[in-house]
Amino acid sequence: MVSKKLDTNSVLLLASGFYLTLYIATLIWSYASDSVPFPFSDFRFDGDALTWCAIAFALGVAAVYVSRAVFKASDAERKFARMFRTTFGNIGWTEVLAYALLSGFFEEVFFRGAVQNAFGLVAASIIFGLAHYAGRDLIAWTISTVVMGFILGWIYIASKTIAAPIVLHFTVNAMNIRYVSKIDIEDDRT
Repeated sequence: MVSKKLDTNSVLLLASGFYLTLYIATLIWSYASDSVPFPFSDFRFDGDALTWCAIAFALGVAAVYVSRAVFKASDAERKFARMFRTTFGNIGWTEVLAYALLSGFFEEVFFRGAVQNAFGLVAASIIFGLAHYAGRDLIAWTISTVVMGFILGWIYIASKTIAAPIVLHFTVNAMNIRYVSKIDIEDDRT
């Protein structure tokens, strides 16, 4: 059987459909539950929220560089890059920003706005990590995603706005997606 690789626009369209479905699920959940607020009921951009968004951006940049240093010591970085390229192909800045915006925005509305409000920080962080599971070869990435779930959840609690974890998630994804899309996956040491 010959498998046909999807082009970048098709993958972006599929991702958009997935995240729209996730958002609809969040809306339904918020209408059916007292513990899940309506999406964006805590979305604000006052002075305090902007300060938290700046902190979130700085945390995102720091998290990216820490994770690069950790993963550089193993072959997990190249394994992840291979998996990423198999799925997404070679992408440019427009696609990087689109994926980062879609995932940062809709995953935070779901995982922090719905799951964390319903089940708490620990459960939301573990579920977030499990949702990013990519196989045993990349278990370190899954574990780091659980840790990132705790950081995202903490900044959501501390800032009292969904905007801060969205900024953090967008920053991490934009920088990492661009980075892994450019790693030399054939070289033994990149």
